[in-house]
Amino acid sequence: MIELFGSNPPLVIVVLVSVVTGLLMVVVFRYTSDQKAIRLAKDKLKAHLLAVRLFQDQLPVVLRSYGRIFRGTVTYLRLAFRPLLFVIVPMTLLIVQLDHYLGLVPFHAGEAFLIATQISNANTLDELSLQLPQGLVDRAPGACASQ
Repeated sequence: MIELFGSNPPLVIVVLVSVVTGLLMVVVFRYTSDQKAIRLAKDKLKAHLLAVRLFQDQLPVVLRSYGRIFRGTVTYLRLAFRPLLFVIVPMTLLIVQLDHYLGLVPFHAGEAFLIATQISNANTLDELSLQLPQGLVDRAPGACASQ
């Protein structure tokens, strides 16, 4: 499996953590959510969407269906919010730990990287120059991106 990702251990870590976390979240969602109520809410949403499609020439029916679609969407989101309460703290801690571990990975020899900076006065752009230490090569000309 390492050959599939080349010599990129952070990518392997992120993919493995993502797959395991995704599977765990599916299990947690299944056991902490009301599956029957979610299925019923989805079926009602489909029915109201079908009503909009079938009765598109009858404005009162379409407007009523849109209102019901909005209420159904709110109901669906409320039903999906409960499982979120169970996973939000562990997921936040996991993301913080991954950032702590992978966010400060040093550059390797031969690896390209980007240097970005901000200046307060656009007139000084012509006076800027980049002095690279021995062993580093500038492969691309400087570019200016305004924000």
